[in-house]
Amino acid sequence: KENNEELEFMCKGITAPAARMGRDVDFTYLMDEAQTLDIDFRDTDITADEELAEFILSHSMNEFVDMWMNKEIFATQLRFSDVKRDEIKKRKLRNNKIGLSNSLRGFSTGKMPDLYSELNKLTAKTILMTGELDTKFTEINKSIVKKMPSARHHIIKNAGHTIHMEELEKFIAVVNEFLKNF
Repeated sequence: KENNEELEFMCKGITAPAARMGRDVDFTYLMDEAQTLDIDFRDTDITADEELAEFILSHSMNEFVDMWMNKEIFATQLRFSDVKRDEIKKRKLRNNKIGLSNSLRGFSTGKMPDLYSELNKLTAKTILMTGELDTKFTEINKSIVKKMPSARHHIIKNAGHTIHMEELEKFIAVVNEFLKNF
């Protein structure tokens, strides 16, 4: 009961997920429990994405990029040199405010259909990659790979959410090995 109440509480967007509050969360359990309880995270995602879209339009690109780069999910990039972080920031600053805002409004994960229960029908070879330091998405992908018969999940050591920037050589090696199978 306590876990169900916590899940419902998080889904209503009243507070940040337990992981942000410094507690360990079994995301596999949460995903399965959400399916069982027919809880949909999409409303919370739509609201958050709409708020972010408005933030982008009402602030400078510099303010948005600073806010975005300081999100907890990108904390592993703090180990980059100042030069590399500046390069990343310059690339992000080239984005178009209206384009970013429209992307959030049109392609919000909350607006996408929930296809988690359909994953077992996918037969195409699939590679899932997550950084070991990105515990949230690593746990989610551990759950996803169990549902997909032709999927393989690679957890990249010493990487967070942005594997391609944090461990480029490992990223390329895994992709190339995967592509050899075709």
